[in-house]
This record gives sequence, structure tokens and C-alpha cells, in this order.
Amino acid sequence: MEDKIDIGTRLANSGRGRYLLSQALVVAIEAMGKEEHPETSNIQDMEILAETHFGVFAGVIKMEREMRKRVGV
Repeated sequence: MEDKIDIGTRLANSGRGRYLLSQALVVAIEAMGKEEHPETSNIQDMEILAETHFGVFAGVIKMEREMRKRVGV
């Protein structure tokens, strides 16, 4: 039986895992930016990670979220 570390590692390295991690970064960046005292260095580091390691997925997620806002979904 696989342990959770092996399952998590395989998931993180899969297309689905990369999408989920991208989504988490995009949502976290957005939410943290709205805080009264945003942790700017953490946000900047998350933006670097999103851009350099999850660029395509992060771009798609950002675009999807922006379109949903525009149409009110």
C-alpha cells in the first residue's frame, strides 16, 4: 500500500497536481493582496513561483477568474 508521501509526490508531479498547486497560488495571491496588512514579500515570492514553475496553468486560472468576475459568476 502506498503511503501518503508517495501519493502526494506523484500528484504534485502530475498535470492535475500542477493545476491544483497553480490554483492554490493564484487564489492565495489574490486573497492575501486584499488583506489590511498584506505580507508583500510572501506575495511576491508566490508570484515568482506561479510565473516560473506554474506559468501556463497559473495564466489560465488567472484568466478564468478574471472572466468569471466580468460576467458575474
